[in-house]
Amino acid sequence: MRKIRKQKIVRYGILVSYDPYNDGYEGDHGWLKTLLDDGEAPFDTWDAKDAWEGMPVYIYEKNKGIVAGAQIVRSMSDKEEGIIGAIDKNKYPFEIRPPIRQKQLQNEGILTKNPPRTFQYLTEEDLKKIENLLEAETEEIEEEFSEKENQ
Repeated sequence: MRKIRKQKIVRYGILVSYDPYNDGYEGDHGWLKTLLDDGEAPFDTWDAKDAWEGMPVYIYEKNKGIVAGAQIVRSMSDKEEGIIGAIDKNKYPFEIRPPIRQKQLQNEGILTKNPPRTFQYLTEEDLKKIENLLEAETEEIEEEFSEKENQ
């Protein structure tokens, strides 16, 4: 039997699961809409004990993929609720269109099989891979747009 040694895993970001059918509130479209419309939203970061202010957060919407990016504004404590949104208002929050699909995340090794039920920590390498996927999508969209303009 293999021994598992305690390893300090440095956490650079969080991948948060969002289910629009279960994470919404009565008469509301859920916290993701609030985040994108208002720039921040309350969020239960209680289980994400290593979350820190400014930590990048990517939101994985069920059956779609990664649809948005934000930051931890304040971690949840006994006295205050957690908030995700933007410390750097010029960069966050942002919507990702088209979403980064589950298959792409699996191919890059960010997801092993299924998206997390609540959240999953991301390593520095995972964040770089997500940023590369975002850049690739942006370049593809720009190429399509320039082709349409040239026609």
